[in-house]
Amino acid sequence: NYKPNKRISLLIAPIAGKMTWIRDINQINPGNYGVAEGKHIKSSVGTNINYNHTSKTLWKFLDINSSLDAFVYYNVKDYKIPLYLNWKMTFKFRINYFMNPTLYMETKYDENSSKKIQFKENLGIGVSFRL
Repeated sequence: NYKPNKRISLLIAPIAGKMTWIRDINQINPGNYGVAEGKHIKSSVGTNINYNHTSKTLWKFLDINSSLDAFVYYNVKDYKIPLYLNWKMTFKFRINYFMNPTLYMETKYDENSSKKIQFKENLGIGVSFRL
């Protein structure tokens, strides 16, 4: 784990494991998640890379947190390297002393389950009270 300062962290694990577990295979198709037909669990070995970055008070009203998680599988088929990526970003705004909106975005790509990129966005507004 390499941490050049308090805001940046880089973790490289050359040997790591990833496990997919499906509890009810009668209602969910295991093939959608890369699990073999009739099985509940799929385990894989590969390399895991995790990068985290936090920006400290950008423009006095915005904080940005970013996290990138990548997993490269060792079981190479047909000369293709299977890949799993998950990138999360959180934007925290400060409007005034009691309102703090947060925008959360997540991008996910898993070559074993789908060839498409998945997106997730969430907007929340927090209200703070001081007594």
